[in-house]
Amino acid sequence: MAEGVLYNLKNKNIEVVFGLDNNFHIDAINRSRDIVAEVLKEVYNQELYIKCIKKDLPKSRKKSMLSNNKEQSLQNTLNNDKLLKDLIDNIDAEIIN
Repeated sequence: MAEGVLYNLKNKNIEVVFGLDNNFHIDAINRSRDIVAEVLKEVYNQELYIKCIKKDLPKSRKKSMLSNNKEQSLQNTLNNDKLLKDLIDNIDAEIIN
């Protein structure tokens, strides 16, 4: 997941963006979707799902993918939900600005 970038948290769905050349990572997650969901449920005691999105990412990853409103909403969610914050930390996701 180090190649992925956290894009959005919506209900129990975690959206992770991968660059256009990261088919391997997307395919691996999609092939293991049930296992990933099972592990997330076991670790966090609730059903969580990962959705992979393919997008053209800047090489530096410094360009913001989130609008200010979306970024603030995501930050509020992380501040108010320790479980999701721990999940983001544990899967080594990155919120890019």
